[in-house]
Amino acid sequence: MQLFGYRNYSNGYYYIQANLISEYHKNQLRPITFLIDTASQVTSISYNDSLSLDFKRDILQSGKSISMLNVTMPTLVIPEGGLALKLPNNRSIITEFLDNILIHNPIITNRDDEKKVALIPSILGLDFLNRYRLTIQNSYIILEK
Repeated sequence: MQLFGYRNYSNGYYYIQANLISEYHKNQLRPITFLIDTASQVTSISYNDSLSLDFKRDILQSGKSISMLNVTMPTLVIPEGGLALKLPNNRSIITEFLDNILIHNPIITNRDDEKKVALIPSILGLDFLNRYRLTIQNSYIILEK
């Protein structure tokens, strides 16, 4: 079984789309574009993506702070969340469940904070990626089981 991500030529990073499966948000059909990050231990949802997914933030527990792109920010924890990814035939999906997924929950005090936070993507970390063998071919990254 293979999943395909793509390369963004403007920054050189690889991305893949998935839908979040969780009882803690309302917008279940909105896909999330994840940066494939082999340096990150955990999968996390960006602040911007979390706003568009309409999370029930008041019932989520606080998580550990994470650092990325020279920014450290607090998080919220989605317990037992899942990611649904389309297979290349575009008719079938694979679902992977994680013990928890973090949501970026920054403290924004000014416009500069808001600009920095907007640059931080959702991250597909090693908690997910370790389940697959990763291969890069031209403009694609292949996740294979």
